[in-house]
Amino acid sequence: MQLFLALAALAVAPLAVQSYTNPIVIKGYKTFDAKTGEAFAVKGIDYYPRPNTGDLDVNNLDFFTDDMQAVWEQDIEYLAEAGANAVRLYAVDPSQSHDAFMCALRAKGMYALVDLGASCENCSITVDEYPACYPSALKTRGEQIIAEFAQYDNVLAFSAGNEVNNIVDDAWTNAPCQKKFIRDMRSFVGSCASFRNVPVGVVMADPDTTNNNREVNSKYYNCRTDSTDEYENAEWYGLNTYQYCDADVTELASSGGFEKLLTDFSAYDLTIPVLLTEFGCVNPSFPTVDGYEAQRTWLQAGWLFDSTFRDVFAGGFAFEYSTENANAGDASPYPFSTYGAQNYGLGYFSPEDCDHESVPCVYNPMPNFDNLAEQYNATDISGESAMADFTVASGRTSFPACPDGFAALADVTWEADSVDSLTCPSTAQQYECPNQETSGNWASDAGSSSAASTSSKATAEAESDGSSITSSGSGTAKGASSAASSIMTRSLTLAAVVAVLASSCLHAPLVTIEKPFDPAKTNDDRIMKLSVSLAVLALALSFSETEGYTNPIAIKGYRMFDNKTGASFAVKGIDYYPRPNAGDLDVNNLDFFTDDNEAIWKSDIEYLAQAGANAVRLYAVDPSKSHDKFMCALRAKGMYALIDLAASCEGCAITQEAFPTCYPATLKTRGEMIILAFAKYDNVLAFSAGNEVNNAVVDATVNAPCQKKFLRDMRAFIGGCSTLRQIPVGVVMADPDLTKNNRELNAKYYNCRTNADDKYENAEWYGLNAYQYCDNTVTDVANAGGFQQLRTDFEKYNMTIPVMLTEFGCLNAGFPTVDGYEAQRTWRQAAWLYSTDFRQVFSGGFAFEYSTENANSKGANSAYPFTTYGAQNYGLGYFSPENCTHETVPCVYNPMPNFNNLATQFNSTNVTGESAMGAFTVETARTTLPVCPADFATLSSITWAADSTTSLSCPTTVQAYTCANQTSSGLWATGTTSSSSSSGATSTPTSTTASTTVSGARSTRKLSVVAVSLSLLSAIMSVLS
Repeated sequence: MQLFLALAALAVAPLAVQSYTNPIVIKGYKTFDAKTGEAFAVKGIDYYPRPNTGDLDVNNLDFFTDDMQAVWEQDIEYLAEAGANAVRLYAVDPSQSHDAFMCALRAKGMYALVDLGASCENCSITVDEYPACYPSALKTRGEQIIAEFAQYDNVLAFSAGNEVNNIVDDAWTNAPCQKKFIRDMRSFVGSCASFRNVPVGVVMADPDTTNNNREVNSKYYNCRTDSTDEYENAEWYGLNTYQYCDADVTELASSGGFEKLLTDFSAYDLTIPVLLTEFGCVNPSFPTVDGYEAQRTWLQAGWLFDSTFRDVFAGGFAFEYSTENANAGDASPYPFSTYGAQNYGLGYFSPEDCDHESVPCVYNPMPNFDNLAEQYNATDISGESAMADFTVASGRTSFPACPDGFAALADVTWEADSVDSLTCPSTAQQYECPNQETSGNWASDAGSSSAASTSSKATAEAESDGSSITSSGSGTAKGASSAASSIMTRSLTLAAVVAVLASSCLHAPLVTIEKPFDPAKTNDDRIMKLSVSLAVLALALSFSETEGYTNPIAIKGYRMFDNKTGASFAVKGIDYYPRPNAGDLDVNNLDFFTDDNEAIWKSDIEYLAQAGANAVRLYAVDPSKSHDKFMCALRAKGMYALIDLAASCEGCAITQEAFPTCYPATLKTRGEMIILAFAKYDNVLAFSAGNEVNNAVVDATVNAPCQKKFLRDMRAFIGGCSTLRQIPVGVVMADPDLTKNNRELNAKYYNCRTNADDKYENAEWYGLNAYQYCDNTVTDVANAGGFQQLRTDFEKYNMTIPVMLTEFGCLNAGFPTVDGYEAQRTWRQAAWLYSTDFRQVFSGGFAFEYSTENANSKGANSAYPFTTYGAQNYGLGYFSPENCTHETVPCVYNPMPNFNNLATQFNSTNVTGESAMGAFTVETARTTLPVCPADFATLSSITWAADSTTSLSCPTTVQAYTCANQTSSGLWATGTTSSSSSSGATSTPTSTTASTTVSGARSTRKLSVVAVSLSLLSAIMSVLS
């Protein structure tokens, strides 16, 4: 098994295609994945791998450092096997590196709850009465731990203390010290923009006395003694409680103490998440299994995640991973097969004299390990509301009143207030694990300053209603893989970063660091270390980063899907050519999208996103220029680009001459150059091999073979380069209605193959520029005439590839005048296009166009400022002033009223109810390529000038560009071979009529790998298919 896991890990490691952990965000009393918005339940295990003997057989050691890898490495496999998604760490040394441990957890999708206290001198809240119980040295220690761990996105939370109520009779004795320490740590985190805002909470024991009980403690840490101090309350609350101790009870309703947890906390109406930070009672009533007495059944681990408990608890941590010989040995000696009150292990270490040094410790799961694994692995909360849909119960939106008898923090003089906080790092602290994707930008370089935690008065005004959403920090991640997820991501960055998790232990000892940490170790040292690591990683992998702003789009049959998540994808595009009103750039065919044109396009992307677009179409690009900035700016908004391979320059497009002359050999080279320039971006939606070449002829058979051959050569070039992402190539046609040049004839010709053996001949998608729905009096699609005809026509064609309306948006004088602008399109057809009936035929479309082109419109009776109707006044907006040039006179965009109409339609589009890629089945009638229409030449029977032109060489390394401060979506090319693409010969040896084309790599090759791989490998590889 271990060998199998090791081989699987080795196979997966170089791919770096999965977002291993995303921070967990808190909304009210629930926890959610900050990136996907999915509900999150903590399935944790308390982890302190203490050996049976030797120098390390002590409390309070940090076993989780890089130099302790031999101690923890095997354990992570077992923790994952148990179904855990989190571990709790009771003691850490902030002077040591934890990179290897945190990355190993992350590779398994696991988080860490990190304690800020310990049992060394001045390392925790003491038994003394406030304010003496809060040593000032603890403040510095806590900040040092935060500075060390905030860089990891799989730190779920910090715990400001463990069971400080367990060392006093009356909670009010030292609780103000604990609350003040929470407040100082929250303020430190909140004041450093360069830290991810990891939530800070606390863990209590569960006594039941008048002044120290479940209700008093939970409400005290949830309340604020000063309502204006936003940092006073804990962001989550943890309880160490050992209920369900009778193995004869098999139903929750009869479980007594465990059910009372539910009824008690239901009555408290806490506004923050609650976790059982230690649970798992030991009792001799539990059965003997395989010679091990009192093996816990862990039924309560199942109950904890049912719908009733999930309204109150965010999960829990099972106590504990391994039996500690020092605690259990007297009542339950090695090998711990007899019942003992401290025999809490899910397993134990052998041999008896193992010390993690001269005698390695080997982990042995006990039968109760399997019982917990059964419950954890069966947990399914996928039916719970996502964050955007979750509404906080009305009774849990206001902080509770503080219990009587507790001091107001602001009224106390605290020694810690005289100690300056550490200086915030000057750069964002975001560690990138080698061969793993980071989850997103959750911190920034801007606004770093010393944290002002010396005053209990908050500098920001607290929420007046008690804050139903716990805001644990704003991230800077701005994109997503679809418009819907893009909106979700933006809301998450405002709502709060990172998760709730929990802490401590009723029966486990407090911790003391016996390795002294070095207070002189500076943040600059860590920054340098991080910088070097990132530099090496960037050099080695050529990509890394933080949030999957876009994932490549895959084609299955005639539908499009997110290639990573499998979610259905609908193109909501805008045709984009920001031509100025005057000057040297007021021409066709310019590439406005280069790095040096940033001043032109930068503000437009904001408007495009506001319009709800998730794609733009680019009509002309220059492959000799860099487009990194533009493509990354699109990507930051979750937007894709459809790239035209042709242009109107000489030798840059299919001409109107009869085949084969209509295909200039220089076009082949130009197309390949564009592919090489753009294939590295994961947000290239597709390449278009041509735009409306049928509009230059009356008879499509004249030049269509040239267009089809060019399309074929571009597909062959991509298919022959394993270092390129396999981006689909299609074509765009005009929509005439002539005998030999019409909708049906063109659609079927580009979908068919004149040579059945040439897998590259057919287009991978088909685009139509069609301007239907021109009568504003029609408000029902059933009466929409031409637009409805589009659907019925293509429905009959049984296309096996996706079809898009690559330009749509008819102009007509009958559209209303709004705010002085005549003929403002209502864009009703933009909603109809995404209705269920139309989605069976179309994959979306591109609204024409972003900005009115003065050169075209002014000659059609609509001069600047384009307020009158004109046959070429297609803009969603226009540029001002009238003489703007993008050079000496900057152009400013002005949305017209029809911009808002389109935005209303695009932003209300929702295809989340459609089948995901794995569940989608292509109808039988659309699995076979159509027969080619009559009178079109067979490509392989023609001599083509382009065949004598050698294709460009394939890159020798995988082309995958990583945008600064963004996550790459994964590796979408194999790089296993590199050779010149053979696109000269029309025929290929492979015969196939496969109806599935995936834009990440060749699906057949990948599926064969999946067939012999484990499920994790399958999931990762599937995003490449």
